[in-house]
Amino acid sequence: ERAARPTRKGELSEETGGRREGATAESCLLVDEPSGCGQVAPVSRFLFGAFGTRGDVQPMAALSQALTARGHSVRGAVPPSSLAFAQKLGLDCFAFGLDYEEVSRRTAQGSFREVLATMPLVRDEVTRQLEAMEDFAASADVIVGSSAFTIGAVLSDTLARPYVFIAFCPQM
Repeated sequence: ERAARPTRKGELSEETGGRREGATAESCLLVDEPSGCGQVAPVSRFLFGAFGTRGDVQPMAALSQALTARGHSVRGAVPPSSLAFAQKLGLDCFAFGLDYEEVSRRTAQGSFREVLATMPLVRDEVTRQLEAMEDFAASADVIVGSSAFTIGAVLSDTLARPYVFIAFCPQM
């Protein structure tokens, strides 16, 4: 077997050199390591939680499409207001949680008292996310979250699954 070749940052390749023991060429993809040297990893099942407004969902949808194109299995949870958008992109996802666009409107246009009134909604959301996502997370190899996906670390600890939190920040 030949060694895995170095890759450029962000590059994925279907080369199979240096694959892990027990992995087949068909079930592996070359992934980046922080050192810049590629290592082959088996195809994974991802669960993503993209709770928030469309600005939170759209980057996760792009990530999901890229992972799917590379042969991974991806399932996602999105707010009800983003379900049609995500499904139009061909994503395997389900609607769950608050309408974050409405919560954002209420807090942006409301008084401080109205902002405080949203806090119980958010607190209850944590419990609902945990109850709804635990079974899906149990069948995933990797849990990925962003924005208001508050339970990723809890699921990771409970189920012994890796958790990746992705923070989106526009350049200033």
